[in-house]
Amino acid sequence: MSDCITFYFEDIFPDYDTFSEYVIENSQVINTANEEDVAFIGFCWNILSRHFHNQNIRYDSPQNFLASFMLVFDNKFQQFKKQKSLVDKIYNLTENEILQINSALSNVANNPNNKVVDLKKQLN
Repeated sequence: MSDCITFYFEDIFPDYDTFSEYVIENSQVINTANEEDVAFIGFCWNILSRHFHNQNIRYDSPQNFLASFMLVFDNKFQQFKKQKSLVDKIYNLTENEILQINSALSNVANNPNNKVVDLKKQLN
């Protein structure tokens, strides 16, 4: 049996300002001169606050949670920023670009792997 203390995410980060100040002050990867990084902190806040709003945080003190949180945040910040950028680009594809991608994928999938062909030409 353990004596466990729980905190809520909203108790540690009650609003965006508290979150952004803490993250900017303690992050090793955020470039505050880069407006894109600062704007992405807002995106992170929206996701985290909606997902973890009333979640229990089982640490013996908020400071221990914050130390662990910043390790994960710094490790994932650039990865999530790149993933969001790629997803945004996918959503901005035109219908013709999607059809071209579909044709290219179908062509690769339907080509026999045992024939040597010029890679610059598509098979019928």
